[in-house]
Amino acid sequence: MLFKFKTWKQIQEIKERVIIDILNSELMGISPIIDYAKFLRLYKKYEDVISEKEFASILEINYSTMINGTRVKVLKSMPREIEQLIQRNEKTLKRRIIEDIVYSGKIGISQFITYPRFLEFYESYKEILTEKEFGKLLEIRIENIKTGGRSKILNSMTDEIKKQNEKCAKAIIVELIKTKRVIPGQLMNYKNFLKLYEPYKSISTDREFATVVQYDIDNVKYNGMSATILKSYINKRMQDTDEVKEDIVAIQKSVIEQKNNSQTTDSMCL
Repeated sequence: MLFKFKTWKQIQEIKERVIIDILNSELMGISPIIDYAKFLRLYKKYEDVISEKEFASILEINYSTMINGTRVKVLKSMPREIEQLIQRNEKTLKRRIIEDIVYSGKIGISQFITYPRFLEFYESYKEILTEKEFGKLLEIRIENIKTGGRSKILNSMTDEIKKQNEKCAKAIIVELIKTKRVIPGQLMNYKNFLKLYEPYKSISTDREFATVVQYDIDNVKYNGMSATILKSYINKRMQDTDEVKEDIVAIQKSVIEQKNNSQTTDSMCL
């Protein structure tokens, strides 16, 4: 008999609490289908309150089927709520994975990954996601790399990063001109270029910055010459729009955060 020695009110309170927890649980990952191992992780919080079978009944799953090795679907009577949870978790977990393995410099967008490397990254998420689910968030098919192949991760982010970098480049140019730190078309030697680059070195390489400000870094760096900077902006009227102002603020914030974290990144403004 389930929920023995509990009043109807106690049972309802427990059920309500469990359902609320489940519908807000990152531990559910990105699938409503769970195995016994994940069931136990979800159950741990309630092991002193209710039995495994009672917990299973609240989740609307067949306990016997599950402990015999079959994966089961939770809360089948609440498909809309479960779908919302999965969507939230997918977005949150993907962002965290990107921050963890890409923004930390461990691997880049659209770079190839092998199965051993995949497993290194997966280690931190194995209690939440299956290998297949983790692969889905990296935008790869786990079957392709398990057999010795390799796949590019997060291909869909290439265009997003490109657009972000273009916005950042525009904001940097506006900031440099508006603050009169540079005059478009002026000649600049390498020493002065490095002074100009100094505030941005935590969010870009010197070569990336040189590309943004239209500076021939190779010719100057290796031949000891000076080169023009922002030549295409000579006599060009800069519009300091609200959007660009917001981008400038975001860049300044990024610079501060990167300095605080003592990290550098692979590309502009990340």
